[in-house]
Amino acid sequence: MIDTLSKEILFLIHNDQFILWCFNPTAELDAIWNKWKSDFPDKEVAIEQARSIVLSVRLNSYSMPRIRFEALYARIQESLTIKQKKKARHIRMYRYASACALILFCIIGAWILSPKERGIDLPVLFAEFAIDSTQTEVELILDNNQKMMLENRTNIQFDANGAIFVDKKQKSIQNIFSDKNKVEKASINLKALNVLKVPFGCRSSLLLSDGTKIWANSGTVVHFPSVFDTDNRTIYVDGEIYLEVTKDTNRPFCVRTTQMDLRVLGTSFDVSAYHTIKKQSVVLCEGCVEVDNRSGIKNKIHPNEMLTLDGRTMAISKVNTYNYTFWVDETFIFDNRNLSEVMQQLGRYYNMDIDCSTEVKNLICSGKLILFQDITSVMNTLSESLPITYRIKDNTIIISNKNTKAYE
Repeated sequence: MIDTLSKEILFLIHNDQFILWCFNPTAELDAIWNKWKSDFPDKEVAIEQARSIVLSVRLNSYSMPRIRFEALYARIQESLTIKQKKKARHIRMYRYASACALILFCIIGAWILSPKERGIDLPVLFAEFAIDSTQTEVELILDNNQKMMLENRTNIQFDANGAIFVDKKQKSIQNIFSDKNKVEKASINLKALNVLKVPFGCRSSLLLSDGTKIWANSGTVVHFPSVFDTDNRTIYVDGEIYLEVTKDTNRPFCVRTTQMDLRVLGTSFDVSAYHTIKKQSVVLCEGCVEVDNRSGIKNKIHPNEMLTLDGRTMAISKVNTYNYTFWVDETFIFDNRNLSEVMQQLGRYYNMDIDCSTEVKNLICSGKLILFQDITSVMNTLSESLPITYRIKDNTIIISNKNTKAYE
């Protein structure tokens, strides 16, 4: 049976600064936590236990038995569950996803859409609201053609009446917006839709008026209403989002992308559908989802299955769903993956280019990474656990064999 962790340990293993100190201690961090131990001498045992837990689950694909890794990870997950239960009375817009989370790359079905919605040219729409490569802040454009700029990882909420809350604080539109922040809507006439734009390197979360929760990944644009219609719930997505859909048998929830339509009554899923990438896919953890490729082919997928759409061709395969939803809870768990594949996902997460030498790109590795805001801490953990070295030049991470001189 998994031991129950103390409050002090729970606090520490959720503290980014403490985790960073464990993995990458510096003089500044040593001073902070040594002072903490001095101020709270009775907590020293808890500090050492927490440090042991954090270091135990760091990337270590060669020395940690798989059974021990799973047990330690389960223990951490239980601690997260305990923390969430204590805060159940509050709405959490940005939470830890369970390892059972699912991933969906999808679009919503035209079979429930009005003729007006069927006529929307989604590629043109998404191109008109494309994210500027220089954008560094999350942007929310309201249906009244006004906008606000938000910090990375901001939580946004729309209640049943369409009122806006930012990080749980209700905001008055008059106080947020000014004339200089007015923007022109797209020429495509979408009725009363807001637009959330999350640039590369950022993430954001959104609570819709029906209670559906959305986590938006880097480089994502979501079009959604302040309040849903009485007969359907439809959003438009360019990029990747993870959703927990509130069940409503009278109003199916629909997600539309450039290639697919997806329909669901109530479940959790991740939609990854960048209009600049040919392939789109759906990975499901629980429930059942129907995907329509708009060419007369529909397929249903079941838990732990991934549907991939390449052109008009659909393929369904069994997958470990957590491999596709790691970005939601800011941890990256991978098992028997090529280093090049791992780095490709990290590159998108941090908005960095990757240059991986042929000597190490096929290196097989397994483990868990805690995704700090600073990519350097993540790369230090990788380089300490694998036979690699790295350097960062401009916006590119250059990776080579530790026993080979890094190339210029």
